[in-house]
Amino acid sequence: DKVTPDWELDCYSRPVLVDGKKKLWEILMTDSSGNMRIRRALPSNKVNSREVRRVVEEIIDESDVKPGTIRFFRGAMFNMINIALSEIDVIAKPSRCTFALAQWIEERNRDIYPNMKGYQPTMSGIGGIGGTFLDIRTAVKLPDALRGEKYAFVGL
Repeated sequence: DKVTPDWELDCYSRPVLVDGKKKLWEILMTDSSGNMRIRRALPSNKVNSREVRRVVEEIIDESDVKPGTIRFFRGAMFNMINIALSEIDVIAKPSRCTFALAQWIEERNRDIYPNMKGYQPTMSGIGGIGGTFLDIRTAVKLPDALRGEKYAFVGL
């Protein structure tokens, strides 16, 4: 039940409309053991690196265990999260190894969001009904121009 210094972060819109028109944005922060779970809602007009940094700093200040590394997986949010974490004394690490976070997001997609007012199942995409958090899309054949026909081992 001990909080680890390896934390995992997600900042993304959820399949819920707030006030019937704006997407719900959340920051989810957990440690790699899943013992610490913190959720903060963000107004959709405040989804930016400054606000993410403010929320992350707030969470760090409130925690007894300070993070050494904060991992995040969403490529779409890379720049914003990277900028937000750049002025905090942590190592920001893009990684698909965010297993505690993945489990938590799947739980929320299964148990929490569908029971919220404004839930939109059509907005759920990856991690929603019929999919899982780390869905790997079906491989697509490379165009012939990109295929390698010969391989060589070289030393630099």
